Amino acid sequence: RARGRAWSELAIAACLLHAAAGLPPHRHCLGPHCSPSPPPLSPPPPFPPQPPPAYNRADVECYTRGDRSDYRGLRNVTRRGFSCQRWTDQEPHAHPDGPLERPGEGVGPHNYCRAVGMIGRSCAFCYTTNPRMKWDCCDIGEPRAACPAPKPPSPPSPPPSPPSP
Repeated sequence: RARGRAWSELAIAACLLHAAAGLPPHRHCLGPHCSPSPPPLSPPPPFPPQPPPAYNRADVECYTRGDRSDYRGLRNVTRRGFSCQRWTDQEPHAHPDGPLERPGEGVGPHNYCRAVGMIGRSCAFCYTTNPRMKWDCCDIGEPRAACPAPKPPSPPSPPPSPPSP
């Protein structure tokens, strides 16, 4: 019974995400909560949120934590070559690891590998777009001792000197 309630809440969340993005109703949207424009419960936070500090790196593939939780790279293919499903999608695989369930953990409207939830304890992974393979681990390399910061932007050039008479 608790599982059914959780999936119902997940369906409502998917419906609200689709409606907020101006997309047609999600296939899991059933019932009165899926009206074309549901009233917002509270003002939604800006989406996507501000990039996490991990993006402030010269090499976005760099991460330092042994549990891979700070990986914010752009890998979107698994070790076995499967394409990754977007974290905001529930097709072809429904899952409990969307941005509403995992705020601040790097999942969002993208399909990059992340180390979240129970599966994330063993590897950075993603849900795949292959209906026969729900999820697979991603090869993101090893953590580093430190990640280099990006180079600061160059100062603006001085304005040209006025012509001499």
